[in-house]
Amino acid sequence: MWSVDTLDWMAKDSDSSYWVQRIIRLAEQGVSQAHPIVLMHDGREGDPATVTALPAIIQFYRSHGYRFVAL
Repeated sequence: MWSVDTLDWMAKDSDSSYWVQRIIRLAEQGVSQAHPIVLMHDGREGDPATVTALPAIIQFYRSHGYRFVAL
């Protein structure tokens, strides 16, 4: 039931700035939606690009008035 796909799984184990910025850019596309559900992944070992991008994504949505809720 997600509405925004960050495609973060494509970064695999990378933590390069390219992947971090790409994940952030894709996540931010949900800002035009009233209730976006952003799809992100975190593998067993952790996905470095996803983990690195998450604080910026949270800050972006909070600065636009969104709240985070449990589904």
